[in-house]
Amino acid sequence: MWNRLVSVNRQSLLSSVKIFKRLQSSTQYYAINDDIYGLTDDQKQLRETVFTFAQKELAPYANEIDKTNTFPKLREFWKKLGDLGLLGITAPVEYGGLGLHYTEHCIALEEISRASGSIALSYGAHSNLCVNQIVRNGNDIQKQNYLPKLITGEHFGALAMSEPGSGSDVVSMKCKAEKKGLLMIRFTFIRIIEG
Repeated sequence: MWNRLVSVNRQSLLSSVKIFKRLQSSTQYYAINDDIYGLTDDQKQLRETVFTFAQKELAPYANEIDKTNTFPKLREFWKKLGDLGLLGITAPVEYGGLGLHYTEHCIALEEISRASGSIALSYGAHSNLCVNQIVRNGNDIQKQNYLPKLITGEHFGALAMSEPGSGSDVVSMKCKAEKKGLLMIRFTFIRIIEG
């Protein structure tokens, strides 16, 4: 019985590996019927633009990025994302953003994900977890100081939320802000996404 189970599991694993390798080597675009989802012509154009850009500028490096956990052309790629306006897709125009909505952000994220899931996570951390939080919760001075350089790709956004004893569980975090003249934050983080 055990030999049969091992044999079956090995066969499924081999089959999965073969499928994965085929998918991994494919950058073919599988058309999505955007009419079903009610996307506008501008949103369809955004999808096509980001897909073409990501397949040209990112997909050729995706396997190496995942194997080595490095992307030597990241700074250059990030600036190109900024040039396209994708790093501030939901940020107000007054700070250099496009002033669009989450739908457009999701379209861009989906197309970047087709080329590289790991870089798409970095894009999401930057554009949503960092830029969008400053847009929503920052004061005017913070917005003026940080958003323009984050949106152009000159700076990278980071997210710090992993503490000893809580991991990435924000409810269990011990980080506290104390009001002593200026605001003072005391913390110890063990991992910073994009840091």
